[in-house]
Amino acid sequence: MTAKANHGSENYHGPTAEMVGFLCRWFLLAGAVVLIGLVAWECLLATVGVSQDVHSRFVVADTIVRSSDRVESKCYQPGLLVGQRTPVGTAVALGVRMGRSVSVCWHNRGDRFWALWTQCQPGRVPVVYQGVPYSSLAFERQATSILGVPDGRTVTLIDMRLARTAGRDQADIWRQTIAALASSGQVALFFDGSSDQYAAVLAEYRQSGGDLPVVFRKEPMPYIFRRIASDLARRRDNAISIVTANADLAAKTGQAGFGVHLIASGPAPTRPNRGVVRHASLEQFKDSLPPPPIR
Repeated sequence: MTAKANHGSENYHGPTAEMVGFLCRWFLLAGAVVLIGLVAWECLLATVGVSQDVHSRFVVADTIVRSSDRVESKCYQPGLLVGQRTPVGTAVALGVRMGRSVSVCWHNRGDRFWALWTQCQPGRVPVVYQGVPYSSLAFERQATSILGVPDGRTVTLIDMRLARTAGRDQADIWRQTIAALASSGQVALFFDGSSDQYAAVLAEYRQSGGDLPVVFRKEPMPYIFRRIASDLARRRDNAISIVTANADLAAKTGQAGFGVHLIASGPAPTRPNRGVVRHASLEQFKDSLPPPPIR
C-alpha cells in the first residue's frame, strides 16, 4: 500500500505536473494582462470620444427680465446649443442662481434650451451654468447673469460696438455717460452678431474690465428689443431706449416703434428717421442726459 501511494504521489508532484502548473500560471497571467489591456483600450476610446464631443458647447447670454416679489412669478433665461445636437427633452445643463436652488435645463427644440426661475428679484443676479455630467457638454461652464427690472424703471441698451470704440478712445466720457444713465435706470449692452462672435467679444470685454450685462439673441435685429419689451410687459415706445452708432440699425429700430439715440457726426438727413434722435458725438449725448444726483 505504501509503495502504491508513493508512486501515485510522484505522478501528481513530479516534474511533469510541475511543468503543467508553471504553464497554467503563465497562461492565467497572460490572460489577465490581455484583459487589462482590452479594458484600458476601451477606456481610451471612450476618453477620445468624450474629448471629441467637447466641440459641443452652449451659449447663455445675460438676460433682462421683469422683476417681481410674488412667489408664483416666473422668469426664464434662454440658452443656445452649438455643435452636436441632443434629443429633445434631454437635460443639457444645470443652472445655479445665487441664493436659489438648482434649475435643470432641458433641450426644448432645435438648438434651444431654457432655465426657468421663480421670484426674479430686482437687480443683477449671477447665474452659473454647467453641462450635465457624462454628456458631450460635461466640460462646458459659463457664468452669466439675470437683470431684474422693476416696473417703472428705465432701461437703456447700448450697442456693444459703440461701447468698444468709446471705451478705447473716450474712456472718461464713456464712464460719465454710464454713470448718468445708471443714476436713473438700468444700463446694459446688446450684441449684434453670431454666437461665436458673441463669445469672443464678451471675453474681450470682461478681460478689459467691462462689467455691464451684455444681452444677445441670434435672431436678426431688432428681434432682441421686441423680446425684451415683451418680457418687461411694456409698450415699445417706453420699454427701452437704444443707443447706437449704426445708422441702419437705428432706422430699422425706430421704425419698429422704439426710441433710439444715434451717435453720428456729419449733416443730419433731410428726412429724420421715425423715433431716432441724432447726436453728433457721445459727449453731446452725455450732455443731453440729466446729471447724476449728488450724494
